[in-house]
Amino acid sequence: MDVYADDVPDRIVAELGGPANTVLSDLAPSIIGAWDVDHARQVDLARRALEIAEKVLDHHGNVLIKLFEGPERKKLQDDAALYFERSRLLKPKASRPEASEIYFLGLGFKTRWHQPRMGPNG
Repeated sequence: MDVYADDVPDRIVAELGGPANTVLSDLAPSIIGAWDVDHARQVDLARRALEIAEKVLDHHGNVLIKLFEGPERKKLQDDAALYFERSRLLKPKASRPEASEIYFLGLGFKTRWHQPRMGPNG
């Protein structure tokens, strides 16, 4: 599944038969070794995971989204936190100390889920 396909949220809701209680995103780009490029690509994937979560999460739902430490992380964290009653960053114990991966945990999605409106052909 292409995470950037427009129909991803609709496909998830259809598969579940309604909104999701939790969205887990462990998306990561293919690392090329250019830290600034790898970080920017990870932030883009994390933003896409958040966009999908906004469309599929039930009221009071939760997310866990992989991030990489870097200059764009704080803005993404602040933007994502607006959607949740509580949020924080987590670093798994199994993660190497020098690894830049961390996770955004959002608890209590603030928005009420609405059934997507079907177009004239759907």
